[in-house]
Amino acid sequence: MSDAPHSSALAPDGGRRQFVVFQVPLLDLRPVLADPGLNRLARPTWPDPTPGVEFLRSIGGVQVRRSGPIAGWDGEPAYCDARRLVRFVDDPGTCRAPFSVVYRRLYGFRYGYRLDIGLACADSGSHRVEWLVDDVLQLRVAVGGRSEHSRALRDVGRPLALAVARSTGSAPVAVAHNPVTDCGPAVLIESTVANSDAAALSARVHGYMVPSYRMVGTRGQLKMVRRFRGTLWRMHTELEFLRGVGRTHSKGKLQLDLQALADLVASLSTNLASVRDGKVARPPLVALASGFGRLNLRELEQLADLVSEESKGLATRLRVVVERAREAEAVVQAARGGIRVERFYAKEVVMANKTVKIKASGNAVVAVDSVIAGSFNRIEGRDADLKEALADLLATVEKLNNPDATEFAEAMVQAAADEKKAVFRTSWDALKSIAPVVGTMANVAAAVARFLGGA
Repeated sequence: MSDAPHSSALAPDGGRRQFVVFQVPLLDLRPVLADPGLNRLARPTWPDPTPGVEFLRSIGGVQVRRSGPIAGWDGEPAYCDARRLVRFVDDPGTCRAPFSVVYRRLYGFRYGYRLDIGLACADSGSHRVEWLVDDVLQLRVAVGGRSEHSRALRDVGRPLALAVARSTGSAPVAVAHNPVTDCGPAVLIESTVANSDAAALSARVHGYMVPSYRMVGTRGQLKMVRRFRGTLWRMHTELEFLRGVGRTHSKGKLQLDLQALADLVASLSTNLASVRDGKVARPPLVALASGFGRLNLRELEQLADLVSEESKGLATRLRVVVERAREAEAVVQAARGGIRVERFYAKEVVMANKTVKIKASGNAVVAVDSVIAGSFNRIEGRDADLKEALADLLATVEKLNNPDATEFAEAMVQAAADEKKAVFRTSWDALKSIAPVVGTMANVAAAVARFLGGA
């Protein structure tokens, strides 16, 4: 998912601005192929590369994500700068709503990649959403710098998949048997308005040429729902990956190892089958990310039948994803007319997610939701000192009344419980940058250093 709108996308006087992100998921099937000859290069070590050291040949170096990862998802702390991978042939500034290019980023995961292209433009109040989506999709770009083969951005998937496969593989890749598959793109629009222009944050989902999500609110409101955006964005990617797996298997062009395939499906479906991630109720987001029928849920049922021989439990999990998405179809229909983000982000939390109190050092008591409390319980079983240090950290952050600091502190707790050191490290660095006081906590710094010592 993209970061919050950059400063270049926002007016100094709090005026109206649009921030548009175009996304293309790229499924990499090399880890599940029966043919061992088509291997992905060991570096960068996705989803946990080393920023400033590792690089993707012909594309760019690995850079740290300054705003930190989206909690709960692998592959989000760092990315490759993709300016050399995708170059604009058209001038984005000549569109009906003139754009400036904010970034081009390639994120890497265990089973694929995601290209994010961020664009900013002023909003005069007369730019229709259809114009924004249409203008972005029709921008002409060249992949790998070959302008003679330029094409519209909406059609960039296939050459992009081939370029990424050739940059990340140890053997030549044939066009007809490319193990990297482009999946369905999506567009996210964030419209930033002045305080007097928006009573509350709202989201609207459109079904144009590609699934298009629009969120409207003040800068502060949009910043508050970063996890909502990130979860929706990654769910779109994971669902498209599963769709790509089923499509590849049905065509039969690539021979897949069924055990490795089951591992892939297990990895992709874990978050999709979850009921809740912190403040985000997931089943409605699964329905939203399914793209208005572009993702035929029967494809997931067929995939469940395929992996049932390897794991009946995994097949059941896939069917749970399908069932929850179907139950939430009414939400998708409502989204066509406009949904209030609070329905997912805040109000449901109060009703469905209980609050638990934990003790920090001294007499401090910290109120956390049940998800974070469960993470603390898992940490305590392995490292009681780390648990106590993180409880002290949360107690300190709670006094700051800073939602961003709280999110990064909670992300550290969840990352420690899941032993995701890259996410833990990035969240810690981001937390120190916005709340320097935490860097002075000696017991926390010592616990952090000890936890990361084996990274």
